[in-house]
This record gives sequence, structure tokens and C-alpha cells, in this order.
Amino acid sequence: KCAVVVTTTPDVVSALDGLCDRLAADLEGQTPDLVVAHYTPHHSGDARVIHAKLMERLGPRVLMGCPAVGIIGEEVEIESQTGLTLWAAHWPGAELVPFRLDVEIDEETQTPRISGWPETVPEDAGFLMLVDPYTTPADELMDNLRERYPGAPVMGGMVSGTQGPGDAQLMTELAVLRHRSDFVDDDAFHDLPARVCNEPDNDITREYPSASA
Repeated sequence: KCAVVVTTTPDVVSALDGLCDRLAADLEGQTPDLVVAHYTPHHSGDARVIHAKLMERLGPRVLMGCPAVGIIGEEVEIESQTGLTLWAAHWPGAELVPFRLDVEIDEETQTPRISGWPETVPEDAGFLMLVDPYTTPADELMDNLRERYPGAPVMGGMVSGTQGPGDAQLMTELAVLRHRSDFVDDDAFHDLPARVCNEPDNDITREYPSASA
């Protein structure tokens, strides 16, 4: 079961309780397995408050979020004004495994190298990802995905609404992060109930330096 809510109020902090109430009602009181939050750059300063409220009120197993120049929710498309959209899903039997990747610079070749990939991924798994465009080598990332998990569906994309390294403010269930690529292995977009990707207790969380020159 999925649900989505959206607000265009400039005072997004005061609107959060109402948004969480609506999501909880639409999910019939079930704890969401995944919540994805997109907010316009106007609310970048509220990112930590949004994160804290979502974890307090909804307690999702996995939380992903980032700023975006344009967002869509319910029947509303928002650009050039304040906005926040929350998408939530309750998938009985599905397992989501969040992980983050390291980006290192090879000392000999001075080229980026990505590490931290899950060791075991079921054949029918997919990836949902949010990527900081300023600190993530996109070509290397996509090459790695194709080589390691050929045919696996990849959804998500580059974060927009940022001005440079550190502006992405990628949101996870643990914290609001900077200079990161955040991913979820999941099979919930295929067959339910389903087993998802990596081992349940393998939550890979590593920091990586900016790959920018």
C-alpha cells in the first residue's frame, strides 16, 4: 500500500504533523517500510527538523530524501515556490536494505573508485538511489551497476536544487548527510511478498570524500 501527501505552505515545520497524520491514515496505521521526502530548496534549512519529525511520527524502516528544483505530489506539480512531498509505502514481506558507497581516488591513476557494494543481491532485486551530482562520479557509478548487477532496474537519480558540494543534504533514517550517495536495495517494485537483496543485518554505512577536483 502506498500513499503520498504534499504541502506548499512556507511554514513547513508547522505542517509536518498534519502531513504525518494523513500518511498514517492512508496507510491504515501501518509502519511504513519506506518514506521518500522531496523538498524544494526553500526548505533546505529545515532538513534536520523534517528528518526528526518523520522519524518521530512515522518511524519508517528506511527514509530517503533530498532537495529538488521541482516536485510532484498528489495532483500538484511544484516549481519556483515552496513545497514538500512525502511518499510512503507499506510492503508486507518485503525487505529493504539501505547502504552508502565510498568514493576513493586511486593514487596511481587518479581516477575514482567506488566501494561498499552489497556482496549478495537476488536476481530480481532493484535499486532506488539518490546521488549527489557534485561528489559522485556518475559514469563510474553506472558502469559499476551494469557490471555487478546486469539487468537490475535502477530508479532515482541525481539530486537537483543544489549549488555545490555539500548542498545535497541527503536524508536517511540515521541522519541528514552531505557528500553522499544513498541507495536502497529493494525488490518491492517486483513481486510481493518478496525477499530483498542483501542480508537483513548488513547495513553498510560509510563516509566518502568528495570526488570533485
